Amino acid sequence: MSALVIEHVSVGELPDAWRARLAVSHTTHVTVRIEPEDSTATWPSDFFSQVAGAWHGEPLKRAPQGSMTPRATLD
Repeated sequence: MSALVIEHVSVGELPDAWRARLAVSHTTHVTVRIEPEDSTATWPSDFFSQVAGAWHGEPLKRAPQGSMTPRATLD
């Protein structure tokens, strides 16, 4: 994987969306690193069972859903 690194870039020269994410002066200089995202990355297999508040009881089942009564049309 290769990356594009641009050093000593004035924050004032960055796109608006990037500047909005930085809480620094427009005269500050930064290093910009652009690299492709890993599209094959997935959650670890046990991630959701290890997070705080994870469900540890019986598997959840969705109750049968009722039917909706049709609404009158508006003219």
